[in-house]
Amino acid sequence: MDIAGLSSVMSMEKLQMNVGYAMMAKVMDAMEMSTEAMAEMMDAVLEETGGYEADDSRIRQAVQKIMSGSLYDRSGLVYGFGHAVYTVSDPRAEVLRACCMEVAKEQDHMKELDYYMRFERIAKEVMEEVKGKALPTNVDFYSGFAYGMLRIPRDLYTPLFVCSRVVGWVAHNIEN
Repeated sequence: MDIAGLSSVMSMEKLQMNVGYAMMAKVMDAMEMSTEAMAEMMDAVLEETGGYEADDSRIRQAVQKIMSGSLYDRSGLVYGFGHAVYTVSDPRAEVLRACCMEVAKEQDHMKELDYYMRFERIAKEVMEEVKGKALPTNVDFYSGFAYGMLRIPRDLYTPLFVCSRVVGWVAHNIEN
């Protein structure tokens, strides 16, 4: 291979690396808008509704405010719902909900879990009414609640998620 050919190969490798870095940056941005955003959104909902004892109508109003862009980050997004692949239900969320039930019973967090489960049901109802379809609960919905029960600091939610995914991301980049 001559110098021009070697330079061309090196440029292609550099391009592939940059594409890999760009993809990782997008993934990291998405991750920061997942579990941490979900936990922060629920903090705003708890404040708006008056806490875990709130009745369903207060939760419904909070969901409507989120969707209208007048509560939390004004994006209109209810975090913890919807997935590109799991369009009907996210089996990871179902497994994590069951695990949360066990831990909540052990740690006396059933009042908080009940609130999350009511929020989940009501958010799906409101999304169905407003958008014409209910989005499935995704794994992020219960992740922050689980991490909190495990006393994991919130600023570690995203790094913890990333640690679980790095090998797959690297393998994907190597394949490309």
